[in-house]
Amino acid sequence: MTPLHIESITIYSAALEATRNFYRDTLEFPILKESETYFTLQIDSTSFTIHQAPPEEAPFYHFAFDVPSNQFEEAKNWIKEHVSLLTDEGHDEVYFQTIDAKSIYFEDPSGNIVEWICRLSDSPSSSVSFHPSLLQKVSEMSLVVHDKLAAAEQLETVGVLSRDHQPVPSEGLTFMGEREDAAYLLLVPKNRVWYFSDKLSVVHPLSIRSS
Repeated sequence: MTPLHIESITIYSAALEATRNFYRDTLEFPILKESETYFTLQIDSTSFTIHQAPPEEAPFYHFAFDVPSNQFEEAKNWIKEHVSLLTDEGHDEVYFQTIDAKSIYFEDPSGNIVEWICRLSDSPSSSVSFHPSLLQKVSEMSLVVHDKLAAAEQLETVGVLSRDHQPVPSEGLTFMGEREDAAYLLLVPKNRVWYFSDKLSVVHPLSIRSS
């Protein structure tokens, strides 16, 4: 059984410059390296590279950043000053009872569904005022796949098992990773409606390195 740490992520964007500006200037994430066709961010211990997408393609993804356990309201108020939160039936946040966590969602300029999740019982707290530099890690990266069962089997061969070792259904979301690590790869079937969005899940290219 391998502890899951998401070391690096590579995705693609049809709005590279606007997305670069958003993460660099609005969220103030440090850029490690960049060129006209890509840039790499550092978010806590995860490097996040976004490349220019091929013409006629507009990929989008879902990923989650951990918020300090005592700063959900601060983080929510901070991001609301910069973007509009996504809503579901009039609500702009959700509480997940099974993991004792609260989340908010918004879109970046690439159309990615960005989640800020506050794990109330698990994440470290902070004693300073909230700023995006306090986001603790990329704790979730969704993988939209053609065949969930086959994808789960591949992950199991490298020691990444389903959360709580539950059976993997062919439909719905499946969290791959150990609960105590609080870092997951989410297996998602095609054509599933994303939380807090009307978008359907689509298979897009991406690369993940874990350690």
